[in-house]
Amino acid sequence: MIDAVQGEWAAVIGKYESEDAWVEARVSATEVTLVARSEGREKSWTKALEVGFPATVVLGFAGEEARVLVNGEAVLQATDRVFEGMAGSAGLGAQGQARFRLFHASSLSGPLLITSLGQSPGGLMAKVLADRAGIEYTYEKTAQPDRIAGNGTLVLVIGASAKGLGAAGISLDDEIARGRSLVAQARALGWGIVVMHIEGEARRGRLSDRLINELVPLADYVVVRADGNADGLFTALCSSNGIPLRTITATAQGADVFVDLFGLWR
Repeated sequence: MIDAVQGEWAAVIGKYESEDAWVEARVSATEVTLVARSEGREKSWTKALEVGFPATVVLGFAGEEARVLVNGEAVLQATDRVFEGMAGSAGLGAQGQARFRLFHASSLSGPLLITSLGQSPGGLMAKVLADRAGIEYTYEKTAQPDRIAGNGTLVLVIGASAKGLGAAGISLDDEIARGRSLVAQARALGWGIVVMHIEGEARRGRLSDRLINELVPLADYVVVRADGNADGLFTALCSSNGIPLRTITATAQGADVFVDLFGLWR
């Protein structure tokens, strides 16, 4: 959230690869401007817009596309090769008075490939949550690495069900191997990786814990329902591997997580 003085630039948010390669979104009370510089050339896109403050401003990238959202509305977008691979450091700045209440940087982008890892109902739950969030996704219960292409994020919904594994004719070792193969392909193509455990304490146990210990350390972002982390296993794994951990108290709150992470690309 940003407060600003009328008539001055409220804020600048940007991504920086070097002194000569950066992208900025400049937001004032009367307009929004996107500025990109790379290889000695500078381009800009501007839209006249009456911005009410405090305002929520988002700048995001997917492939060669950049988008700026103000108060949840996509107000400016542009396509240029300068945006490709813009994965540098993020920053904030201001001209005039500005106060930043919250800043979040994420390298995740849509669309999503959601798959169950352990063949519990959690995968279908995540599908419902993505529908509620209005996020573009594909759901495949036993997705294979060849389904990963283009830009996107892999969502592994962890929860082992002996009944589900048996019905699918899959062993737990098979699922671990599939999960690792999916992660390897995702990494090779620059995809983000989100691991979710949204069925709570009832879905913990020896089988699920093997999946958790194997796959959580490979994630970029982890979402867990609080009662599924009562013993602190997710906290310990994420802390030791430097992975952001998002805790929700109810499965339904997973829809809010999807909006926060991927709402830019709805």
